[in-house]
Amino acid sequence: MRPPLLCVAMLAALPAFATPVLRDRVVLDAPEVHLSDLWTDAGPRAGEIVGASPAPGTTQVIGARQLAHIARLYGVRWHAAHAAERVVLERPGRALSREEITGPLRHALAAGADPRDIDIELANWTAPMVPAAALATVTVERISHDRVTGRFSAVVAILADDAAPLRLSLAGRAVEMIEVPVATRRLAAGAAITHADVRMARLPASRAADAATEAPIGRALDRPLAAGQPFPTGPLGRPRIVRKGDTVSVAFASGGLIVTLGGRALSGGGLGDRIEVLNPASRAVIEAAVTGPGLAQARAVPLRTRDDRR
Repeated sequence: MRPPLLCVAMLAALPAFATPVLRDRVVLDAPEVHLSDLWTDAGPRAGEIVGASPAPGTTQVIGARQLAHIARLYGVRWHAAHAAERVVLERPGRALSREEITGPLRHALAAGADPRDIDIELANWTAPMVPAAALATVTVERISHDRVTGRFSAVVAILADDAAPLRLSLAGRAVEMIEVPVATRRLAAGAAITHADVRMARLPASRAADAATEAPIGRALDRPLAAGQPFPTGPLGRPRIVRKGDTVSVAFASGGLIVTLGGRALSGGGLGDRIEVLNPASRAVIEAAVTGPGLAQARAVPLRTRDDRR
């Protein structure tokens, strides 16, 4: 028997629902999982939230038993074909850089100083993850700092898009730094300091308390300096171009003539420094000003003889 025409018309007017199809792998960019993330054609409640997304940078597997429960709960016309059916939810993320964390910490620890002069060492650092495309904001909520030892502890809040704040407890050490010139290589005492001997380096302020702030180009050290060490403060001497024991040619005026005699330096010095030179023939000790390597200018009359010094 044919059905009445009215029944046929009513059946034709009923909405047609497609069969839901389980998704295999889903990449999420939101903090919530919707019904439509699990099935295509999930039905009239497809836009409803069924749970939270995995943490940024992680994946979550929803197995057949849990899927069946969600389907019953939200009226999805789906039944697992086998126990191995599942959906893999993936949420991309990026690791927050160390600088994104230490930048706000430096400002909180600077106490009026330039934050760029603060170096921070973090203990047991593990980079937190935030959504891949999120603009993260880091705020220091609480901080405690011992200025003698430099050690600190802090709580920071990380805000990324509309997600709930992620709070981290951090501990470490804050070190005040200063930029000073240091030696690029080992330098001997008395050697002339050139541009090649100097580079700028950031050192802890405690280590550079007695360091020069400008490179002493053209001067000489009164003691050796190891590579990487800062230059000392205070005036430095001239480079020694005559050393004790060197043979020196001494010129001096005598009766309108320039007389030159040879001698042995009893002390060393740089250009313009006054040194003592012994004339081996006369045993005279001459005070002379260094004018060049192995050269000096003296008065006409020696100061004393070597025997006078005894």
